[in-house]
Amino acid sequence: MWSVFVLATALGSQTPDPYAALDGDAAAICANAERAMEAGRHNEAAAGFQMCEQATRRGLDLERGELWALQAHISRRLAAARQADGDATGAANATYMADRYEQLMGQLADLTRQSQARTLFQEGRYAEAEAISLVLLAEAEAGEHRVGAVHDRLYSLASALLPQGRAEEAIPLLERAVDEARRSGEGGEPEVYLNMLAEAYFDTARFSESAAILRDLYDRSGGAARSTYGNNLARALDGAGLHAEAEALLRSAVSDARADDGGVASNPHRLARVLFNLARNLAAQGRHEDAASLFAESAALTVQRRPAGHTDIIAAHTWLVGHTLANTHDAQTALSGARILSANLDRYLASGGEDADRQRAIQNAGEPQALFTLHTEAAWAAAHNEG
Repeated sequence: MWSVFVLATALGSQTPDPYAALDGDAAAICANAERAMEAGRHNEAAAGFQMCEQATRRGLDLERGELWALQAHISRRLAAARQADGDATGAANATYMADRYEQLMGQLADLTRQSQARTLFQEGRYAEAEAISLVLLAEAEAGEHRVGAVHDRLYSLASALLPQGRAEEAIPLLERAVDEARRSGEGGEPEVYLNMLAEAYFDTARFSESAAILRDLYDRSGGAARSTYGNNLARALDGAGLHAEAEALLRSAVSDARADDGGVASNPHRLARVLFNLARNLAAQGRHEDAASLFAESAALTVQRRPAGHTDIIAAHTWLVGHTLANTHDAQTALSGARILSANLDRYLASGGEDADRQRAIQNAGEPQALFTLHTEAAWAAAHNEG
C-alpha cells in the first residue's frame, strides 16, 4: 500500500533508532518504552509507548509528514505491547490509530495544499489561491484526490475568482457545485454554495435569479442567518426594480438591528449596513429627504466603528456626498462628507493592493471610475472651502 511505502521510506531514511530526531525528553521516554519491550515488561512498555505518543504529538502539523509517520510507528509498537500483555482490545484500538495515521500520510499533500489556498485567500492573494485551487479541482475530476469532494473544490475555486471581479467565470463552477452536492447524498441543501451563487448572480446583474435563491434561503432560515439572507435579498430585489418589497424587508432589518445594536453578541457593523441599504432603496424610489438622513446616520456609524481607510467608510460617504449634491443640495453636509471621503480614500489607496482586489473592495460604492471622479471633486471642494 502506498501509505505503508511512505511510512517505511520516512522511517528508513532515519538512523536505526526511529526516535533519534526527537528532542531529549521525548527521545528518552520513547527509548525507555523500547527497553521495557525488549525486556519483556509488556505492561510497562504499553504505558511507556502511550507516554511516547503524547510526547511526540507536540509540534504535529500538516507540513511535517515524518512526525505523522512516527505516530503510526509508535501506535504499532503500542499495539504489539498490548497484544503481548494480553490486552486484545487495547491492541486493536492502537492498530486502528496506526491505520488512521498511515491513511493521513496519503492525504497530507491534499490537506497541505488546501490549507495553503485558504491562507492565501485570507491574505487577499486571490490569484495564488486560484492557481492552487485549479490544480486541486483538476485532480479531483480525474479521481486523483484523497480527501475532499469535487463540489468542495469547485466552490473553493469560485471563491478565489469572485474577489477578482470574475463572477461570470465563477457562476458555472458554483452551479456545478450545487448540483454535485445535491447528488452526493450528503443530505440538506448546500446553503453556503447557494448563497455564493446568489452573490455571483448579483455581481453580473442577474438580480431576479439572485433573488430567487435568496428568497428560498430566507424562508427556510432563522436567527442571524435569516437576517443576513433578508438583507441580501433586499439588495437583489432593489436591483430587479422591486423596491417596495425590498423596502419592507429592509425596514424590518433596521428595526432588528437597532434592537440588537450594542448587545454582547451583536455585530457592530450590521446597523450601518442595513441603514445604508435602506437609504439606497429610498433614493431609488425618489424619496430623497428620507434617504438623506439614513445615509448620514450610516456614514457616521462607519467612522465611529471602522478603522480609517476602510471601504465601508468610503462607500457610505461616496453615496452620502453624491446623493446630497444631486438631490438635497445641503452644501455643509456635502462638504463635510467630501472631506471624510477624500481622507479615507487617500488612506485606502496608500495601503496598496492589486487592482482587481481594489475594484472588488469598493464595488458597493459604485463603478470604480465614478468613485475616483467623485474623490477628485470631493478633494477640490475640501480645498476650496470658504467657511
